Amino acid sequence: MIDPQNITNFDRDLEELEEFLLFGILVAGGRADIAAKAVNDLVARLKITWNNEVYRQINDPRISLMRRLSDYVCVSVLGTDMLPSEFLAGKFKKMGIRWHNQKAKSVIRLMETLYPMGGLDVLALATKPLEVIEKLPGVGRKTARFFILHSRRGADCAVLDTHVLKYLRDSGVPNVPKSTPSSKSEYERLSKEFMALKPDSVSLAEFDLKIWTKYASGYKATV
Repeated sequence: MIDPQNITNFDRDLEELEEFLLFGILVAGGRADIAAKAVNDLVARLKITWNNEVYRQINDPRISLMRRLSDYVCVSVLGTDMLPSEFLAGKFKKMGIRWHNQKAKSVIRLMETLYPMGGLDVLALATKPLEVIEKLPGVGRKTARFFILHSRRGADCAVLDTHVLKYLRDSGVPNVPKSTPSSKSEYERLSKEFMALKPDSVSLAEFDLKIWTKYASGYKATV
């Protein structure tokens, strides 16, 4: 269950990590409440549809959200001319997800990456370094840091979303763009600025969530 108001959880199990990664992909450029509802509704459907005796007998820890989602999509397009990504895009569109076509294609590729024979394997989500997570389909620099910061205790990385960037501008940091920088060096520069502003009394995850909550509510700095 994804709660956008309480996003930090260092004790997620495997399936919860998959849910959180899916949320990170769907929330990019959109509203957290809509993305959270989309993930929660989808997971509830999958558990009802695919949490059956066949899966329990296999007893494979990798058979969780991504495997069930893959089966759900494949079964749904059987006997049709629809591509798996088209089916999933239609679901995402109804759920109010922005850029539903692009994100559906990314999720399909993510399923193929996390659950193939000899692939990365979903078990790696809990342990693989940032450099591996950010190369996953649909993830990238910002989403990878969001995933790690709010799921691994002691993570030291900055999530440069629009709210954090607004905070940096309001704090007087020079040359802060309105959207997440694509340049690695620029991302690292702004990350250092953000971390330098963090009070010693809170963790980086707490600081990030505090800023998100403040700016997502419509806060505007006074001059």
